Amino acid sequence: MLGRKRIYRDDIEQLTRAAFEIGFVVIDMDSFFVVVSANAFVNYRRVSGEALATAMDGR
Repeated sequence: MLGRKRIYRDDIEQLTRAAFEIGFVVIDMDSFFVVVSANAFVNYRRVSGEALATAMDGR
């Protein structure tokens, strides 16, 4: 993909599939992409919207 001026949607889809096969996740951030190890999503915590709002109000 180096040297290309434009990467098309199907290129991104192929790259995303290939990355996932080797343990990575490609995240579309609108103006750029982030590649993260799939293991990064193993140790996360879920927070309800209410708990988040309460925590944000308590700043």
